[in-house]
Amino acid sequence: MIAFPAFHLEGDLLLAPKMFLHVALDAGRVHGRSAHRHPAFARRARRLFRGGRVVDLACGHGLLAHVMLLLDDSSASAMAVDVTIPPSAQKIQDAIVTAWPRLASRVSFEERPVDAVALTVDDVVVSSHAC
Repeated sequence: MIAFPAFHLEGDLLLAPKMFLHVALDAGRVHGRSAHRHPAFARRARRLFRGGRVVDLACGHGLLAHVMLLLDDSSASAMAVDVTIPPSAQKIQDAIVTAWPRLASRVSFEERPVDAVALTVDDVVVSSHAC
């Protein structure tokens, strides 16, 4: 596994999507367009919302939750929620944490309906593919 430097935040929240794409695809079972879309979506969200717990609803592999934390260290944690978490989510999370160790123990996965999640006013709620 290739170790990548921390993401750099420069003015417009520049993110190196190719690095994230490489790590996610190398771990397997992630479509290239998903690995490309999540960093772009997260950049737009972080321009407006900073801090708070990240809640990624209908999370799939939890890519968006991880990228949201990479972009803003003032968010201490993220909760990735889906009715069914894919079996490969842990493998992908392990690969992401290997590349960015500061994410270790910061993203938790929960299998439950998204309408059963208790939210607070400080949460940053995101969902990229909640269809």
